[in-house]
This record gives sequence, C-alpha cells and structure tokens, in this order.
Amino acid sequence: MSAVDSLKALDTPAGGMSMTEAFGANLIRYNKLTADTVISSESTMFMINPKMSNPSKEYIAADPEFWAPKPVAAKPAAKPATQQ
Repeated sequence: MSAVDSLKALDTPAGGMSMTEAFGANLIRYNKLTADTVISSESTMFMINPKMSNPSKEYIAADPEFWAPKPVAAKPAAKPATQQ
C-alpha cells in the first residue's frame, strides 16, 4: 500500500518520460517477463474517514485539520416568507 494526498500525484510529471521512453529497447523484454510471471494485478483505492478511525494522539497531532476538524457553526434557518 502507498499513500498519496491526491490522485494528481499519480499523473506523469510535465516533461517526464513515458514508460516506453524509459524502457527503450528493453520494453519488449519487460512485457514478456511480466506476461510470464504475473498472474493477475489489481488496484484498489481506499479512503480514510476520520470519523470511523481511532488514531493515536501523535497521529492526530501530525494533521489535526483532517483527524479532528473544528465543527462548523450551523447557520440559523431562514425565516419563511410571510404571505399577505
């Protein structure tokens, strides 16, 4: 498992090499090796809900805005328009 702050972290950086460019002539060898050794692969995305977690105080202290956000004050309900 690996953590990322945003899915943008998985994007190719501007000016970065594509996989084909990085592997060059070895791409065919890599693809064959992968096909011969990998039975299956799966990506699963998880999201942590701070309300369903029980982190330690040290964990909360590292990012209090996420783990212990301040409650938002409720706005008073708008008064219904009076009919004349």
